[in-house]
Amino acid sequence: MEVCQAPGDGHCLLYSWAAAMQLNVQQVKDSILQEYRENAVTYSTASVKVEELQHYVSCRNYNLQSVDAMFDILCNASNVTAFVIGQKYDYSDPQNVICISGWTEIRRISTTENTIRSCVLLLKSGEHYDCLLQVSMSSDPATYNERSTGYTDERKERK
Repeated sequence: MEVCQAPGDGHCLLYSWAAAMQLNVQQVKDSILQEYRENAVTYSTASVKVEELQHYVSCRNYNLQSVDAMFDILCNASNVTAFVIGQKYDYSDPQNVICISGWTEIRRISTTENTIRSCVLLLKSGEHYDCLLQVSMSSDPATYNERSTGYTDERKERK
């Protein structure tokens, strides 16, 4: 397994998801909005607002309330189960989330089918996500990152 590091620009989850699914980031963004459109009643009942998702996808604002549903949307859109590995936190008081020192947790986020056909492995550090990839000895991770996620292309565009 190898860590595929995502840029920390507000879309690290999308970059990591793209790398894990061997897609480019635009395909992931499109799948988020398509999944919402196809299941709008379900998501709107859960207070997920399409305007906030569109804002997140275009402006990288991950502090919106609807972004909390992103894992469910991504899992359903991709028909995969996600495992998030990271620091354990105490969420009993939403206004005062506490890091539990020395503990790691693995959270499972499933599709609506609740069957594991394939999975995405993500590492969470604070508010940042990277993905874990199973890389064969002969593959070049730099080439893989460029081909699958468009990291290189997006960095060139920012210059």
